[in-house]
Amino acid sequence: MNAYHIKVNKMCGSCQHKEVLRDGSRICQKVGLKVEQTFVCRHWEMNDGLKNAGLQTGGVVRLKGTAVVIIK
Repeated sequence: MNAYHIKVNKMCGSCQHKEVLRDGSRICQKVGLKVEQTFVCRHWEMNDGLKNAGLQTGGVVRLKGTAVVIIK
């Protein structure tokens, strides 16, 4: 789980150290191996996007550059 109680599966697909090539194959930057999406190594670290999943800070929307709407 991340800090906002969103369940994250521990696998290469959610790891900070993955590199996805053009052909769709994955390289683990820590161990230097070609791996599958479900591969898990001891260097697994949650990627930044998933660390912030569930963060509810609201947002600012600009409408045609003339108005600002704050969504809570």
